[in-house]
Amino acid sequence: RAQSPALQVYNEVCIGDGLSTGSIYPGSAGLVFRILLRRKGAFRFILYETEPLAHAELVRYFYPWPQAQVSIHSTDGLAGISDLSKASLVLVDPPNLDQTQEIVKALNNLKDRRIEYVCWTPRTGKFDDGWREANTSAGFFSNTSSHKRIRVRWDKWNRGTRGCQITVSEGLYTLAEETILDVCRIMSWSPGIENE
Repeated sequence: RAQSPALQVYNEVCIGDGLSTGSIYPGSAGLVFRILLRRKGAFRFILYETEPLAHAELVRYFYPWPQAQVSIHSTDGLAGISDLSKASLVLVDPPNLDQTQEIVKALNNLKDRRIEYVCWTPRTGKFDDGWREANTSAGFFSNTSSHKRIRVRWDKWNRGTRGCQITVSEGLYTLAEETILDVCRIMSWSPGIENE
């Protein structure tokens, strides 16, 4: 079966740009940036990262590009996007759900302003007599009910993370769903499983 167009671009970006065993994974920001470069259009990339090591990696990765095109801030991204009046796309990739209310508020603001967004959040929990999702993950799911969401469960899990939730703007849902279903098929993950 043919891959979705978005997954084809992802493969081209990873493989075509010379990523190989031992290469540093460029992360979501690096992948989106490479895709934008291939489009050959003008754009401005604004990144926020509070974790010092991750911030240093972003600075190192984006060093070749001028600050007028790529700016990296060591401040909270949720605060940074709260004042946004327009953007082509906002990626929200929090390390955990410690700021659930702030994340939901930011997504609601983006939705109200009709700004396209993609938000990746982990599905965490523990395994006692079966998988039990943590209150933070379950709460985030219920608090984002007015948004388009796709949930994924990984067959193997690490340190309490068993999957993810991708929350997207209405305009990106079809493309996101198609791409995520392709990834799930390739990785043998389970899409759309909400409560297990």
